[in-house]
Amino acid sequence: MGTHKLGRRLYANKHIEFLSKFIVNPKSGCWEWQKGFNSNGYGRIKFEGKNIGAHRYAYKHYIGEIPDNLMVLHDCDNKKCCNPFHIHKGDGFQNHKEARDRGLRPSGEHPSQKTYKEGCRCPECKALHKQIGAKNYKKWKETATEEEKAEKRAVEAQRMREKRAKIKLLKAS
Repeated sequence: MGTHKLGRRLYANKHIEFLSKFIVNPKSGCWEWQKGFNSNGYGRIKFEGKNIGAHRYAYKHYIGEIPDNLMVLHDCDNKKCCNPFHIHKGDGFQNHKEARDRGLRPSGEHPSQKTYKEGCRCPECKALHKQIGAKNYKKWKETATEEEKAEKRAVEAQRMREKRAKIKLLKAS
């Protein structure tokens, strides 16, 4: 992983701080984060001047770097978990697929249909949020025609196809 930009001693202290902020769940083996969470319930830690997910820190420290286009996904479906044996790299498409396969998200629906209030960050939801405001989203969802909802899903599907094509090109080169 390399050294912290301010020196090895400071980096070692950061890891000691990390180790003091979780409790091991004896039943699941999850390292459950106890300090500081983001609005979605994921543990947060300040590292190299940025607030990052505790699970991302664990991945970086124990496994290796995370490319900018990838996420760190939980195998255990526990947002508080930062056990490096319970996480793996993947993209947004894989994250949604795993959630659908585990029954955490209805099949065939865009994630914003169910979890928009938790902060979906796809471009379509961001634009929609900006356009109508968070308070009016629920009202829009209730009054939007099936055609409008279908159009939004089609735009998202196209965006995901383009993203997968880019990832394939990057892997091939």
